[in-house]
Amino acid sequence: AWLFIRKRPEDMGLLPDGASPDEVSLPRGEGDRRGSSVAPEAVWRLSQVIRTRAFWVLTASVNLTGVPGGTIILHMGAFFISRGFSPASSAFTVFLYGVGAGLGRLLWGVLGEWFTIKHLLTARAFAYAVAIVVLLSARGELAGYAVVLILGMVVGGGQQLNVQAWAEVAQIIEKFKA
Repeated sequence: AWLFIRKRPEDMGLLPDGASPDEVSLPRGEGDRRGSSVAPEAVWRLSQVIRTRAFWVLTASVNLTGVPGGTIILHMGAFFISRGFSPASSAFTVFLYGVGAGLGRLLWGVLGEWFTIKHLLTARAFAYAVAIVVLLSARGELAGYAVVLILGMVVGGGQQLNVQAWAEVAQIIEKFKA
């Protein structure tokens, strides 16, 4: 997706809001007061980005939360069988996890309209930890189904939020630099 995402109209040869070149006042140099009052967007080179704390914090958080999600789904069937679930019930938990992941992408994506990505990533990490603890302590099939659905929503949300965080990495780096 990184290769195909275009954040600005100019990236596709377009101007904002369908304006023509005659209608747009592009920012001029410091001495020219005729230009727009909007500051130009910062352009980062890869060599600059990898020297920032924000890049490494984001990279670590994506990897530290992504690995458990992969291992949980890999071992979920065997885990629930060891808890006394039938193979069919265990398979159903895997299905519910997938349903939850799909719903979680939608839910966390909508929440992204109301809250900052930084706050959502923090809330999601906390919800992830709580969901894993509840999963380990859940007893019975109904409780297992409910927890797996919620865990799937948290993990699916993480996948959505990670994509949003990388798309906004320039703004995150600016905030960490301040």
